[in-house]
Amino acid sequence: MAESVSEKTKDSEKAKRLNMNPRQRQILLFLVDEGSASVDQIKEKLHLVRRTAQRNLTKLAELGLVREVAKSKTDPTKYYGLL
Repeated sequence: MAESVSEKTKDSEKAKRLNMNPRQRQILLFLVDEGSASVDQIKEKLHLVRRTAQRNLTKLAELGLVREVAKSKTDPTKYYGLL
């Protein structure tokens, strides 16, 4: 899912308006590039602690920017994607 530099800049500006921290912006841009990812994929790619990645993904979901896709709360195949 390739996006132009201007589209990524617009996404970054929107993230700033939503009062997102730098990690949340980083995760959002990663999801823009990848389309969807698991917590472990995000953790490894962005060099985050698992709990930090989870906390930031929860915040992004609360902001309505990403969605959690899982069959249950403890589904090991859970992943996150853009809305």
